Amino acid sequence: MGRAVQRVWLNPAHGPAVGRFARERPLVWLDDDFDLFPTARRAFLDRRRDPTALIAVDPATGITADHLAAVEVALRS
Repeated sequence: MGRAVQRVWLNPAHGPAVGRFARERPLVWLDDDFDLFPTARRAFLDRRRDPTALIAVDPATGITADHLAAVEVALRS
């Protein structure tokens, strides 16, 4: 892949900060709170002009191999 991976702990209420952080770069965001903030999520996606994948994670199971496969697919797009 050749890209440096940076990790940030944020939730959908912090969409503007994430947007600034990832400006002009692809973004893959894994979180268990996306369903709690559907309006904020939609507004965030509407503002993004760069490749963006929001991947919902069940807090009961955490990040799985399927999530990581989805990240890989998103980063290749």
